Amino acid sequence: MTLRKSISYTLFIVLGIISCSKTPKANDEFRNTVVSKMNFHQDTLQVFNQFLDQLDSKNKTFGDYYIKTHRDIQDSCDKVLAAKYEPEYFVYNNHTPEDFDFLHKITVQSLNTYYKKLDIDTSKVYTIEWVTNSSPDIKKYLNQKYGLGLFIPEDQPHDAVK
Repeated sequence: MTLRKSISYTLFIVLGIISCSKTPKANDEFRNTVVSKMNFHQDTLQVFNQFLDQLDSKNKTFGDYYIKTHRDIQDSCDKVLAAKYEPEYFVYNNHTPEDFDFLHKITVQSLNTYYKKLDIDTSKVYTIEWVTNSSPDIKKYLNQKYGLGLFIPEDQPHDAVK
């Protein structure tokens, strides 16, 4: 009977440990290495963390989101506009205001479709963009983890004062 109690007690403890263990989320590494060290206002960090929660619910990393919104969608929209011109002429073309309006329209439509697919609260996107653009740590993380080559002004040598 003592052996039976011992085994039951051990199983109870093991099941308790397993049920309490945290399931990793898509953005845990990003949160732990970057976001937790950011010195933004608490409200701003709360918005950023809520955004990461939304991405976690879709199992999307912040890097995947950034690449999709800043590279994939923008590049595909540029290709749509380029199709209007001869391939070699597009690079040198002085785009008309109508071209820029068209590019803006299809980019916004594509982004909105992506946001809807991820069920992202778009009222927070501008805050997310601001945090990302103002944080050299986020850009460094994205550069190192995803090889993006984002420009980080803080890493540029300053001209010596003469």
